[in-house]
Amino acid sequence: MTGQPAGSKHRLRSGFTVQVPRCNPTRQGIAKMEGWLLETMRAEAKARGDEYVPGLFVSAKPGKLPPADVDMLNDFVFDGAEIVA
Repeated sequence: MTGQPAGSKHRLRSGFTVQVPRCNPTRQGIAKMEGWLLETMRAEAKARGDEYVPGLFVSAKPGKLPPADVDMLNDFVFDGAEIVA
């Protein structure tokens, strides 16, 4: 769902460190992962001073995101991120 291994830790461009949660391939699991991506994107955007990207997802509902939106969230959150031990 995130394209990153479950349990891996990443240092994002803002300096935040996040651990990718496990995702069950069920509707509830996918909705939970999409919710995590949305929360992480909002925190990352706030830290970067980015108001544009969060504005694109104001009405986003976890579990109902099209694949293109999930791809954009992944790109925003993980672009420039480093895997940390």
